[in-house]
Amino acid sequence: MLPDHRRVLRTPPATIDSLPELGGQVTAMYPEKPIYDITGFRQVNGRDLVAGLVDQVSHFSPAYALGQCARQLERRDDGILEIRPVPAVTPR
Repeated sequence: MLPDHRRVLRTPPATIDSLPELGGQVTAMYPEKPIYDITGFRQVNGRDLVAGLVDQVSHFSPAYALGQCARQLERRDDGILEIRPVPAVTPR
């Protein structure tokens, strides 16, 4: 069996977000507003931050589950956590 960190590295990244677009609250609330508390940036707006993060992870072929929530986590027999997303409930 592989050490935990090797199993994680062989698993493609996944993002689950209840909002319908990449970046979640950052994209929704701060697309053009300057953000000052992100390490490595003196100032960055939300849209540029999200675009950079999406570009950075793109070579790992991530899976995106947008408009969904993680409702159930199960540890498989091989030790990997399996996440089951469900559609997000939008408040009226």
